[in-house]
Amino acid sequence: ELPAHLGECGWVPVKCANEGCKESPLRKDLPDHDTICGLRKLPCTHCTNEVELRSLMHHEGHCQKAILECPNWGCVVNFERGGMNLHRAACGHEAVACKCPGCDARHLRKDTDAHVAATHLGSAVKLLQ
Repeated sequence: ELPAHLGECGWVPVKCANEGCKESPLRKDLPDHDTICGLRKLPCTHCTNEVELRSLMHHEGHCQKAILECPNWGCVVNFERGGMNLHRAACGHEAVACKCPGCDARHLRKDTDAHVAATHLGSAVKLLQ
């Protein structure tokens, strides 16, 4: 009778089932412990990799599969974090410095031709005359 009771008694310490956890809460407290156990594995909401609860917030904040909005005002494209640098390298709404020598202007990448035409072509034509 005692072995059967010990197998279900809420006041008996039991080992946490999460790999690496050394805690042994009382059986009655095991559900509460499992809820907060830092070694419990949960799927990332972006990439579905199994991540320990204690690392989940950090992982999701850096997950390369997370979908982000382009930070450039006027751009409405969404990309995975892992591809955002490639997008920004070509995004027409990215602010870029003028490549003409001596020009300190910044403009949107999509406006480069208009900037060069309005600011530099007139000067180049005058030099050629």
